[in-house]
Amino acid sequence: MISDPIAFNHSLLNGKGDNRNDLQEIWLLHGYASNEADLYALESYFGDKYLIRSLRATHSLPTGGFAWYGLDFDINGLKKSNLQEAQDSINRIKDALNWHKITHPNSPRPILLGFSQGGILANALGYCLSDELSAVVSIASYFPLEWDFLKQLCNQVKYFAAVGTEDIVVPAEKSLPSYKKAQNNHGIDLQVKTYPVPHTISQACFSDVLRFITERNKIS
Repeated sequence: MISDPIAFNHSLLNGKGDNRNDLQEIWLLHGYASNEADLYALESYFGDKYLIRSLRATHSLPTGGFAWYGLDFDINGLKKSNLQEAQDSINRIKDALNWHKITHPNSPRPILLGFSQGGILANALGYCLSDELSAVVSIASYFPLEWDFLKQLCNQVKYFAAVGTEDIVVPAEKSLPSYKKAQNNHGIDLQVKTYPVPHTISQACFSDVLRFITERNKIS
């Protein structure tokens, strides 16, 4: 029996007893400066057909909360991502996906669901580890194709991306072109829906997310 991966440290997991091998797992990746309890508040809405695991991001922040990678701001207020930290986070989750494949070989591969920075990381993971996943859901995020360390696999995973047209944290003007480029230039199987909301998860958005996950679970 291999030990639990470091990515699971401090994670929250809803228990399903002996039936866990039959269940689709959904791994939740929270946003910048948040923690594993944030998205886990959605756990009860998924029903009893899923195993929900909410992960804590890799790097602690001096101002509180955690991040999958650091963000620096230049004099013009433009953000620069710490790509080494992003790669470290991807490698940790890669190890966790490998653990899942070895420990639960008969289970469906996990679905990643990320919000904001967690969604950006989920998009990157789907791009380079598509054969380890059942699907990717990203909310209030974008597709980080500018990360030069990402290497695309030939295998394709289906994506669902939710974009808030009133989002000022990850504006639609940034996210929508990145998704269009992922579709047109990289052949990503990506469904994009927009919602008239700011940087949040609306009821309509979550209903569409559940519908997408349910359809993917039927196929798998």
